[in-house]
Amino acid sequence: MSGEVLLRARSLSLTRGGRRLCSKLDLDIEAGSCWGILGPNGAGKSTLLHTLAGLDRPQEGEVSCRARPVQAWKRRELARELGVLFQLEESGLSSTVFETVLSGRHPHLGSFGWETAGDLAIAQEAIELTGLSGMEKRDSSTLSGGERQRMEIAALLAQRPRLALLDEPTNHLDPGHQLDMLRLLRERFAAPSRGLVMVLHDINLALRFCDHLLLLKGDGSWKLGRTRQIGTGENLFWLFQHPVTRCAEGRVPCFSFL
Repeated sequence: MSGEVLLRARSLSLTRGGRRLCSKLDLDIEAGSCWGILGPNGAGKSTLLHTLAGLDRPQEGEVSCRARPVQAWKRRELARELGVLFQLEESGLSSTVFETVLSGRHPHLGSFGWETAGDLAIAQEAIELTGLSGMEKRDSSTLSGGERQRMEIAALLAQRPRLALLDEPTNHLDPGHQLDMLRLLRERFAAPSRGLVMVLHDINLALRFCDHLLLLKGDGSWKLGRTRQIGTGENLFWLFQHPVTRCAEGRVPCFSFL
């Protein structure tokens, strides 16, 4: 793959609590690619995602979006390029499902800040795509965890960034909705002019949906590359320090822990 580089990290080093999480990471997220980030608990996956989104500054190195440092972008401009979905937290704010999804359009609003008929249509389409039709007027605080997760994915779809950065997008979703949402995200973001990066715990979902993997061990070391080269039993044992076995043959490998 040799598409446009949407996001680039060079010599990126991250430290938390005196512990080096990753050291001298070089990463290019190209248009049309779908990246999965795997690693044990506390390895720095969420920290890395915050740094790639420009919300945290790295201890060393630089992150750039389309050849411009992320810290140099105005937040609204950057939100048209990068969309983020972090793990769900209670916001304490009351809003309907439709209002929450429509908030994804804010980076695109004009100087007067009013949504157009086109913005309303985009929000409604996102609601329908995520299976939330009929819930538009419900208060978001009344939703189940899985429904809230799909609402946040709908807001991200309405935002229409060029690159989506997602932290555990399958959280709270049942197996059917996990597959549906990952297919939808791939369809919308692993496209010629867009890109997708997802932190995942389920290695088999990562192997199935991601064409590239970044493995973060949590001691500063990392491995990255195409999924078919990196997603091996040997590398998964290195990453999790637990024996794995291949449980399926075919185009998409499947592994289970022993």
